[in-house]
Amino acid sequence: MMIKSKKSALILFMIFAAVSAYAEKKAEVTADPFPSERPGQYVYYHDMRTGIYGNKEPVNRLVGFMKADNKQYIVSIFNLKDRKSFLFLGHFYLNKGIMEFATDSMQGDPKEGTFLMADLMNLMNYLGSETVKVLPKLSNKNDIAVNSDWESYKRKFVNSYRWWIPFYKLESCRNALKDSFGEKDYTSFKLVCFGTVPENDPDIFTRINRLPVYYKEKTENTKYLIPPAVKMAVKLDNTSIMLDKNWHFEKANPASGLYHDSYWLKKFTVRDAQIGVESIPLTNIKLEKNEINTFVSTLQFQSCVIADTVKIDLKGKTLILTLWDADNGTATFTEYLSLGIKNNVLIVLNFSAFDFIYYANTDYFKPILNSDFNN
Repeated sequence: MMIKSKKSALILFMIFAAVSAYAEKKAEVTADPFPSERPGQYVYYHDMRTGIYGNKEPVNRLVGFMKADNKQYIVSIFNLKDRKSFLFLGHFYLNKGIMEFATDSMQGDPKEGTFLMADLMNLMNYLGSETVKVLPKLSNKNDIAVNSDWESYKRKFVNSYRWWIPFYKLESCRNALKDSFGEKDYTSFKLVCFGTVPENDPDIFTRINRLPVYYKEKTENTKYLIPPAVKMAVKLDNTSIMLDKNWHFEKANPASGLYHDSYWLKKFTVRDAQIGVESIPLTNIKLEKNEINTFVSTLQFQSCVIADTVKIDLKGKTLILTLWDADNGTATFTEYLSLGIKNNVLIVLNFSAFDFIYYANTDYFKPILNSDFNN
């Protein structure tokens, strides 16, 4: 608790300091390069670029961007090798039509931080200019890969973009050619996670200091196999679901964070898995548009999503992702399934399970999620 309180106080201090600094820069024209993102949204990338200042070793660091308010941003750098961390708070402004970033305050070694900021500015300028070029192509909710020259870095990349990623829309930068510092197709820069800082945990952004580990890196563990049980049909919000006696009904209790009636599986932990049904009122009854918008909204409001687990199936009307707890390292498989719209209300099936339990029991869970739900 002491550590979290100190970090929260630090962030507040940085924000107040930035506001004061901003008041002294009235002559500058402030700007926001990401007007669609909300305060509290963030992304983290794994920076494995080689050849920085002639060094052949990858920099191996996490680089995070978080929107603090409309024109204030916090940038985090965490070196995975030596565990050193740096926080920069500043704002964007227009300088003769060019977007630039001004640092108002910093946490970390001042000498090394100044050295890092030079490369960080180069990185942010490159990412921003490349995103501007591809935004029109992403407007139709298409994912694209483009060839790109980073002139100041003297490197050619293949950049992959996904329309639902916040801020730069960038998923990864891969080396387009082999050179003295790296192999062709080597991933130099990759999105790790993203999310929105919860109101009750304002410093979650500053605590991300490792790469996520989830089922892809875990060995199969058969001790979490769910035993067979008698089948039973249940109803949640007028939707029929075929479960079995392993599941237990949980009544909605908003005071404890449970906003909908649901069923829980409790064989190995307090809640191995849960399944529920949500009714979401809509203002536009166009089915496809509302399902897409609702799924993306659900995606962006999660506290921390592991980026390469996201799968949006517009035809199958499903959103799959894995949530990550950066403090204890746990990962939670989550699936949202649209059950259609009735009376201008979107019905969504909400399922989640610890990933080590889900992937040890896919033959058990998939028939439940692939059922022909009767609602």
